[in-house]
Amino acid sequence: MKTTIKQLIGLTGCLTLSFGAADHAFAQLEEVIVTAQKREQNLQDVPVAVSTFSEEQLKNQTIQEFSDIQAQVPGLAVRTTHHDPSIAQVSIRGQQQADFLLTTDSSVGVYVDGVNLPRQAGLNANMFDIERIEVLKGPQGTLYGRNTTGGAVNVITNKPDFDGMHGFLEGAFGNENFTQLSGAINIPLADTVAARLAVQKTDRDGWGQSRFNGNELYDQNELFFRGSLLFEPSDRVRVLLQTDYLDIDEGGAVEKLLQPGGNLTNGLPFTGALSAGTELLGPDASFADQVNAGYAALERFVDGDLLAPDADADSYAEATLYGGGLTVSIDLTDEIELKSVTGYRNWETEQLLDMDGSPFVLLHPILAVDADVFTQELQLLGSTERLNWVFGGFYSREEGVDGSRTIAVAALNPTRNITEGLVTNTSWAVFGQGTYTISDSLNLTAGLRWTEEKKELTNKNRLEVAATGDLIGCRVPPGNIPLDQCSVDSSDSFSDPSWLISLDYRINEQVMVYASNSRSWRGGGQNLRADGDDLAAAEPFAPETATSYEVGLKGDFADGLLRLNLAAYYVDYEDVQRTIVVPGSAQGSVVTVLTNAAEAEISGFEAEAWLNPTEGLTFSATAGYMDFEYVDFDSLGQDGVTLIDRSDESISLPELQISLSTRYETSIGDNDLGLQVDYFWTDEYNTDPTSVLPDAVTQEAFGLWSARIDYRFGNGYTLSAWGKNLADETYITDTTDFTGNLGWTTGVVGPPRSYGITLNKKFGRD
Repeated sequence: MKTTIKQLIGLTGCLTLSFGAADHAFAQLEEVIVTAQKREQNLQDVPVAVSTFSEEQLKNQTIQEFSDIQAQVPGLAVRTTHHDPSIAQVSIRGQQQADFLLTTDSSVGVYVDGVNLPRQAGLNANMFDIERIEVLKGPQGTLYGRNTTGGAVNVITNKPDFDGMHGFLEGAFGNENFTQLSGAINIPLADTVAARLAVQKTDRDGWGQSRFNGNELYDQNELFFRGSLLFEPSDRVRVLLQTDYLDIDEGGAVEKLLQPGGNLTNGLPFTGALSAGTELLGPDASFADQVNAGYAALERFVDGDLLAPDADADSYAEATLYGGGLTVSIDLTDEIELKSVTGYRNWETEQLLDMDGSPFVLLHPILAVDADVFTQELQLLGSTERLNWVFGGFYSREEGVDGSRTIAVAALNPTRNITEGLVTNTSWAVFGQGTYTISDSLNLTAGLRWTEEKKELTNKNRLEVAATGDLIGCRVPPGNIPLDQCSVDSSDSFSDPSWLISLDYRINEQVMVYASNSRSWRGGGQNLRADGDDLAAAEPFAPETATSYEVGLKGDFADGLLRLNLAAYYVDYEDVQRTIVVPGSAQGSVVTVLTNAAEAEISGFEAEAWLNPTEGLTFSATAGYMDFEYVDFDSLGQDGVTLIDRSDESISLPELQISLSTRYETSIGDNDLGLQVDYFWTDEYNTDPTSVLPDAVTQEAFGLWSARIDYRFGNGYTLSAWGKNLADETYITDTTDFTGNLGWTTGVVGPPRSYGITLNKKFGRD
């Protein structure tokens, strides 16, 4: 692995030597401004691997959901799962979220206008009225805090301005009765006050349907609202108040039965198959005959055209999210700015999942979360002739309830478990970072952050009669005690530093190389799913850390016609949080827990290129290669006794991803024509690394085509035709392997081909 990273570093150096001789002024490609380091900078001056999307790029590439951007960002993967299609599971450079509970954290920080979103509920539902998106890769703990071991995502929305009344109206219509109506308006209310209002309504029929009951799946019904108010009482004071609201009502994820497995020794499988066997053969048939008939009934759905073998349950995902932010900026002097960013978010979600993927009611959990978070950040930013710096402090408090219950056949499961976790997460931090100009060509950047957090959990876990819903006892703690005392309290605290040190050297005005070392950590927590006597087996898990070494090159060549950004990295990944099996308190029993089970090394290479060979024509390409290797990963086998070495286990991410794009624009009289074609290819990946049937859960390499045609009329109207996944590729984004306990494997199916037209009308300014 060390050889690989050395080769990548060498390649970067060769490219520097090859292109660095060209000393031409910036020409064709536009300057891209980002705020990755808490201040406005040219993208090509930032010594961090950053991918960006402008509002125009988002429209040109028909990016309608957050998951769409993964096709254009090397090292980024966004998955939707069984839980909720509107939840975006974001990973960067191989670092993934281990679970979705309130007691666990993401490895990628997401910020909307500077306000941290600790949970990605609803993130995949809306990409509307966005000024730009910045994807920062590698540990970003100094400026963005814990839970940024993989990186951070900045979403910057359009703000009010004083440039008169302006806005747009837009209607989009497509297959599956897709309808999306959008609009935004900017209104100066006074010389010092301006407002912006944006609204979007989305409806779409489900593109998956149960073959058992005809239920639609992944139908889409969303309503989004954002309001902003800007107050500028003087040249030195700027106050921005924002609020937003999102309501989601969707059918459950579209799933496919991949592998039925099943035999009389697998435990629950034969009880599930018994339902079909009894129906097919009658109650008087032998037990074995009923089982065999049940599995025969399942076989016809494997790898066929079945989407979402939803049983009696009507899977759904519902969410209501709202919040806001208050940003106050004060220029204390010409060189020093004081900024306060206050945020509040609330989200309520509920999902019913058909996890067994069969025509039987075996595993249909209902998951519900009701939580809110308050955040406050203070920043003091300044600059001198040679030094740009920022100091600050951060505080957050998250409170919520995370609960679940499972619907199952009462005859097979006479009692069921009701889990409810009362969670309180608090965190505070102080940080500082500065960039010192050593010479006209050389800059040194250094930063340090200290974070402390406390996580508190009240774990309530009770039993109820499946047939009646009557509560009958406790599982936490076990024993004959009052139902109102079925709870166990736990509290854990964590603290750790994050740091960054980097050097960047400008070979000439157009080419910069850099090298950096950074460290960040992801918070620890408690195992919410632990219950009964096995609560002791679920010890709190500690933070994981990522220490990254990165070299890169950013340059404009050939008189600004070519832009090339390269990065090579190596990550030492310690105390990796993974789900493993440990012995339970009862003889022969096992418990599934989240713990610090592994050590890993990650190395990779990323490249982004843009070429303007002639006016109106642009080519772009990205490539990301990642090598993820466990150094140590031990866990118990499915028997709960045998210790197995899982160090050769893969992760659910591809080694190689490539994207290609081309856009051509030309004028036709007073009108403009734009043509866009995009292609995204991904290497094979294992959708469930813990599966005992790797062939069943391996998604083979595939490619996705998309295209768009825009015709802009001189009167402010734009008519567009677009299509996504034009070849109608079928692929799996996530799987759950129930071979060991239910007897089959299910997978979440990615979106099929979609197409439509969009009519946009701008008014006010051009």
